[in-house]
Amino acid sequence: MNREWVSIKNAVNREFIAAESLELIGSGLSARQAIKKVAEKFAISDWKTHSAVHALVFETLRARNVLDRIIKEVLNNKSLKDLNPFMLNVLRVATYQMHIQNVPAALATNEAVVSIGQNMEEKDKQLINALARRIEKIQPSTIIENTSDRYDVLALEYFMPKWLVKHLIEVWGEARAKSIMSNLGKPPKRTIRVNTLKISPDTFLEMDHRMQLEKTPLLDVFNVVKTEVPLPRVKGYKESLFFIQDFASTLVSHVLKPSPEDDVLDACAAPGGKTTHIAQLMQNRGRIVAIDIRRRRALELHKKLKLFTVKNTSLIIADANMLPLKATFDKILLDPPCTGSGTIGSRPENKWRLTKRYTKWISKLQIKLLNHVSKAVKLGGTLVYSTCSIIKNENEDIIEKFLQNHPDFYLERTEPFLGEPAINMPEAQRLLPDKINCEGFFIAKIRKKH
Repeated sequence: MNREWVSIKNAVNREFIAAESLELIGSGLSARQAIKKVAEKFAISDWKTHSAVHALVFETLRARNVLDRIIKEVLNNKSLKDLNPFMLNVLRVATYQMHIQNVPAALATNEAVVSIGQNMEEKDKQLINALARRIEKIQPSTIIENTSDRYDVLALEYFMPKWLVKHLIEVWGEARAKSIMSNLGKPPKRTIRVNTLKISPDTFLEMDHRMQLEKTPLLDVFNVVKTEVPLPRVKGYKESLFFIQDFASTLVSHVLKPSPEDDVLDACAAPGGKTTHIAQLMQNRGRIVAIDIRRRRALELHKKLKLFTVKNTSLIIADANMLPLKATFDKILLDPPCTGSGTIGSRPENKWRLTKRYTKWISKLQIKLLNHVSKAVKLGGTLVYSTCSIIKNENEDIIEKFLQNHPDFYLERTEPFLGEPAINMPEAQRLLPDKINCEGFFIAKIRKKH
């Protein structure tokens, strides 16, 4: 299907752009990558239009399981796969607008038909029109009422995959699981970290950056209460005076507590938020060795190190599992690949890609990395293990298994302790979105005996 004909002046509405972006997300791109690619394709430079599309894409993604259930109701026993991917996403956007955003049904249907465009076959426009009009008559509440499985009901009510609903209830109990889910799907509070290699927090606060900021327990981290323009357009962003980073992520480097005299290993470093933070906490002194296996992301990290004027870091593109670690380090940060289940508020596409099977596979990689990297900890040195996951077998289970097989290590309390005690592991901490308005994180600190 060739849609190159569409002109931004005549036919492209935000619903069209959202549907194109959702189609790219379905092919594997992240939501941000997809929106950026479509915006470039149609030369959309107005940030207000970009923000509107961003919101429509993200909200449609968050509710995708409910939207798909509604669409299935009008397909007459056909599968969603029987629809062209672009047409399916046009319907998803229209269904979201009708039944969640409360846009007048006739308007949502009209925008869906417009999204299909003038150069597509008439039968496609007629099909979209017919399906959208049927969707207008569906009541989402009746779908839930007619669902008997308790986990299916909760999955629909909280816009979550069923396997994750089950896991959270098994670990936390139903009441706390509901509290976590009701907050997990929402975007977390925006936070920024001041780059103290270029400017002090006090001086940054005095700048005319047109942001309303709120202090946090971390002196270099601020909550963004209000801003007149998107954060990448705020004064100081292009100059790398601050970095957009979730609060929980910034806490990890503070728990590592690197000093200017330390040798530090950042074992899975890209995209580099924590690496640059560690460098500034070390005042650009000491030594950091940053490793990442992915060349593209490592090159992004290299660029970021330059922008942030980091001078104490060596970058190695390699598999941390295969690297012969001859040197030893005072501090090691292992932030391994994970499901990212704690970040689905800001990356809603991920929750529909994750599976229970994947959590089992990734946990095997995590324990393998921890076993290997721990060999490089100096006697008396520490290793911080962190993930942006809320899945128990990526967190407490990994640390428990590691300590059982490594009696020369022991848990140490993670300070600053700003979250809640991990499950049966009071020294480690979890940050969960229903208690702290941030992404879901796990942080543990282990020390090697002298």
